[in-house]
Amino acid sequence: MSSLVDFSQAEKLLSQEKYNLALPLLNSAFKQSQDTFLKAEIAWRQAETLRALGRFQDALKAYQVSHRFYGTCGVASEQVRVLLGVSSCLRVLGQYKQAQKIWAKNLKTKVSDPCPEEIDIEKALVQRGLGHHGEARKILSQCLPRLAQKNNKEILQQALWSLGGVDRFLGAYARALYAYEKAEKIAVQIKDASAQAYALCGQAGCLRILGKGKTSYQKYQKAHAIFKKLKDTFGEAYGLCGMGNAERVWGDPKKTLPLYKSSAKLYAQVGDE
Repeated sequence: MSSLVDFSQAEKLLSQEKYNLALPLLNSAFKQSQDTFLKAEIAWRQAETLRALGRFQDALKAYQVSHRFYGTCGVASEQVRVLLGVSSCLRVLGQYKQAQKIWAKNLKTKVSDPCPEEIDIEKALVQRGLGHHGEARKILSQCLPRLAQKNNKEILQQALWSLGGVDRFLGAYARALYAYEKAEKIAVQIKDASAQAYALCGQAGCLRILGKGKTSYQKYQKAHAIFKKLKDTFGEAYGLCGMGNAERVWGDPKKTLPLYKSSAKLYAQVGDE
């Protein structure tokens, strides 16, 4: 019974984005649980929490544990959702070809949750990582009208953020900035602080290239503050690196190196966790 209590308390904390407080409770619940399906559910929450904290190697392991337990239960639809997390972690870790192998297979299970557009967005991000930007944009462009019709704001926000990244790689910076701004607006509406921070980073990167270094720095600074509040180590490092990039092209170049050093230190922590 105590495993369910810990799990319930962790869920409440996760709804408040208090990931660092939820993780110990999830770990405790997983150890105490004797139910296979419950262990699969808890492992999935562990993985999502670790990913939110920027601990991608640990998140990947937790996703794999969850996938195995869901397989034991014969719940194929949930296995598909776990694969989204696995693919996401592989991308962050630079293992795009491994991620591509997941989606190159014809998944026999047709599910409504995760929705087809969510899977398509992940496929597009993998294609982007492989340098296939045109293909990635095609996938995302086909997703957006369907998501708008469904009024699925959470997934629409992800699609817009992803589109911004693709357009940035294609050199369409003004178009990318517009997509990132729309993504941030929706993130604020749905109260997703992490998504808002990443959308701000996307805007900042475009603004720097468009010659608006001061505004770029301010966007990165705002994102960094959000990441720090969320205790997202990877995000903090990302924000600091961006601030350094902005300082390099605008402001005081002497401040650049300390920002890069602080960023590198945090990145190292992510790798050690």
